[in-house]
Amino acid sequence: EYIYTDASLRYTTELFYMWNMEENEWTPFQQGEYAWDGNGNLLMQTFYSWSSEVSDWQPVQKKTYTWDGQNRQTSYFGYVWDTAANDWIGSIDDGDCEEYFYAENGDDSLIKKYLWVEGEWVNYQQTIYTYDANWNCTREESQYWNRERQDWSGNETWGPNGFIFQNQYADNQYDSADRLIRQDVYPVSYTHLRAHETPEH
Repeated sequence: EYIYTDASLRYTTELFYMWNMEENEWTPFQQGEYAWDGNGNLLMQTFYSWSSEVSDWQPVQKKTYTWDGQNRQTSYFGYVWDTAANDWIGSIDDGDCEEYFYAENGDDSLIKKYLWVEGEWVNYQQTIYTYDANWNCTREESQYWNRERQDWSGNETWGPNGFIFQNQYADNQYDSADRLIRQDVYPVSYTHLRAHETPEH
């Protein structure tokens, strides 16, 4: 079932039902609520599941989005409902919080990722893109946040498995027709990063 609150084609509520064979009727199952800006960009989506115990909707997941003046997505934040705290907390899944920055031609220049740690979003990983005069991506730099040094030098342990994440970069080569013909990937040590003074973002 779809519910609209204005004359546009964008629904604000989406309802799902399941057939209850014992009651011989449709019962609520899941609900989605959506908020949009004036340009039709999705600002928020919130999902609920039906609780038969309390006969009400219980929050499950929420996603928020931001956009720039050119209708390009600039951020995405994912949350899950913490029943113990009775509040939203950041999702711990990689990729559930990202910010996007754009080059002059509209391609990505920087993508930053965050992780939810002890009640707040913290720096985690960023990818920097460099382009030539023809807007071919000539370098992709992947950098991880080092919590002790408070910089993007990498060599940091993230996640429950204790895996150490190292920085790396990829150099891309193109032919005269701007076709990618080779990509070389290199690790970056902390000393190499500091010596070359890679800018922080």
